[in-house]
Amino acid sequence: MMITSPTPKLFGSCLLPLFLLLGACNTPPPEQWTSVSLEVSNSKVLHEVIMMSMADLDYPMGPGTAPGNHEVASGWFESRSPFYGRGFRLRAFVKYSYTGLGEHLLECRVEKEVNESHQGLDSSRDEWKRVGDDNTRRGHLLAKIKAYLAP
Repeated sequence: MMITSPTPKLFGSCLLPLFLLLGACNTPPPEQWTSVSLEVSNSKVLHEVIMMSMADLDYPMGPGTAPGNHEVASGWFESRSPFYGRGFRLRAFVKYSYTGLGEHLLECRVEKEVNESHQGLDSSRDEWKRVGDDNTRRGHLLAKIKAYLAP
């Protein structure tokens, strides 16, 4: 019986699926935006309502929240936990544009990351991993914005 070494072709064909699987695991989850049409006469009023809604839900204000940008991004809202994988942080994004006749198109998402550190209360050891968007919190933010704009 003759033992032969594996050929490069055979070796490569066995590893290719493994590399593809590893590459797929490292891709971040897709962003999940929700679009809503709102009747607001003024973009500046809508901008202020978005900022007040984020503040009411304890999102800190992030950089670049000027009304001329037509978007508001919060800072990170953190919820720490001493248990592995239980601590998380959230960041909200809202974009808006004027569509005509006093209507604006509003797009919203809330990004979520979990802390994979085994010492979750020590901020110097944080290991944040993006796990997708938090649809429940996005719904809360949209409901708060709509409540401010209700007649």
